[in-house]
Amino acid sequence: MSSIDRENLKNELEKFLSKEDGLYYQSERIAYCDIKVKKIEIQYELRTDSLITTYSLCAVYKDGERSELVQVKSFDKISLFALFRIPDIIESGKEQRLLRKKLELEAALLEPEKCICCHQGLQQYDGNAIWIMGNKVIGSREITMPITIRHQYPFPDVHYIQKDCIPNFRESIIRLLPGVSEILFYYSLSAIIKMILHEVSIDTNFTLAVVGPSGHLKTSMVKKIALWLSDKGMQQFNFSSYERTARMLEAMDKLSGMNYLIDDFHTYTKSQDIERQNKRLDDIVRHIESSPDCANAIVTGEHIQGIFSCIDRILVINIPRMNSEKLISLKAELSIIPDNTMSMIAYLFAQELVKHIGEVRKDCKQFYQYNYVKTIHDASSSTRTYRHCCFIKLTEFLYCKYCCGNSERLSAHDELYKALNKQYMLQQEQLRKLNITEQHDYVLEVKDMLDAEEGKYLRIETDIEQYNDWLESCILLDNQIYITRSALTYGMTKYYRATIDMNKVVRALQDGGVLIRGSDTLTKKFGGKRHYVIHLKLLDHYADMKQNQNTEFLPKEL
Repeated sequence: MSSIDRENLKNELEKFLSKEDGLYYQSERIAYCDIKVKKIEIQYELRTDSLITTYSLCAVYKDGERSELVQVKSFDKISLFALFRIPDIIESGKEQRLLRKKLELEAALLEPEKCICCHQGLQQYDGNAIWIMGNKVIGSREITMPITIRHQYPFPDVHYIQKDCIPNFRESIIRLLPGVSEILFYYSLSAIIKMILHEVSIDTNFTLAVVGPSGHLKTSMVKKIALWLSDKGMQQFNFSSYERTARMLEAMDKLSGMNYLIDDFHTYTKSQDIERQNKRLDDIVRHIESSPDCANAIVTGEHIQGIFSCIDRILVINIPRMNSEKLISLKAELSIIPDNTMSMIAYLFAQELVKHIGEVRKDCKQFYQYNYVKTIHDASSSTRTYRHCCFIKLTEFLYCKYCCGNSERLSAHDELYKALNKQYMLQQEQLRKLNITEQHDYVLEVKDMLDAEEGKYLRIETDIEQYNDWLESCILLDNQIYITRSALTYGMTKYYRATIDMNKVVRALQDGGVLIRGSDTLTKKFGGKRHYVIHLKLLDHYADMKQNQNTEFLPKEL
């Protein structure tokens, strides 16, 4: 602005006079006290690629006292009562227009303060990568403009642990519970690479479920490994909470590059409870899939139930049942690890990725192309679960390269792959069973129940003299299973973990042609009790005909 223009603005501004009883324009009072523009801030919003201008106003009272600064984004229709509890002069719109003119003149004479407004996670400015972790800024050395953080969260002091102690603590975390902690460690860190993958048009949005018996430290492990903020409560939500799901999803959207714990998924038996909980789980999973910038989600529970399309979008880690001695040992090992160790590990990992961001993008594309795109040649590698595992492996690859000096021993490469393969096979079997159930093929479900390991659902006796429990066992004679209705109900209820309409099951067995009928009923009398008689060769023949429909979900090694 030229000196002449500034002089003209000052001359116009001098027409506004601050007096003891208010602000005047020439001889006309337009407000009951003086209002001044003290600061202009222009924020460049990286996420929306837009400019936001805010004006800081203060009221100057007749005794010279000034109010606290109040921010507005426009001078249109300013209510002094709403801003400063000062009565507005209500006569016409003339006073409003004059007040706006006065504020515009003051703003024109001020030099704006410019800054970059960042959100959590990865952003780009002028070719430079910026990573926000809580209230920490990574990778802004080349940027001279001040940076402000929207949705700023407290992040622990990442330097209180000496760097040379990190390898020991990292090994303690990864090997905390073999078969489980390796996956949890790298899924947690995958939150950091999530947005880098999105930048190169690879979507990695899936949920992790940590499933295990009550008291098996599921929540404790997730908090220690996956939640990095100083206030971990900002990163968790109880699954059974009556608060709206939208509130939880909104919190997840603000935590890009981090993880969010949805704790305590219950197993219900009442249909309305199951439906309500399944809907919440489905809402979470669908939101994550459609919102690449939101936080990773980790669900914990004794059992995860839901429809096939929902569970298929979740990578499940099964914690084995442990005795009290093993649990006490695990709890002790967990307590030794400092609370903010993973915050430090995640911070250092993000630093290295931002430092080599161009190379990291190439690494991601090449790894995905070689380990997923080129391997889709059979049913095993075309499943969602295989793809979920691929991203866990990619995280380990990047961590090994940039934080472990390419030492697969330090990154626990072999242990991770072994754990993933085990969980993959378990989940594929669970998905296969769930897929069959949703298709209502009760014949295959009965076969699956009968083929299970001895005693898991029912005992199958072969000696007539040993067969005396009509509820929990059946008997195999001449390639035929003799089973009471009570035993069939008992076995299938354990199989489904819920009650089932047995009339539908029996009707399906009859329609499938696997029942040997009595002379006038579906049952035969045996040992004084009515039994259904299932011919195993006919059951195998039925399964052979259905096999091709479900091969996509059969478990195969990764």
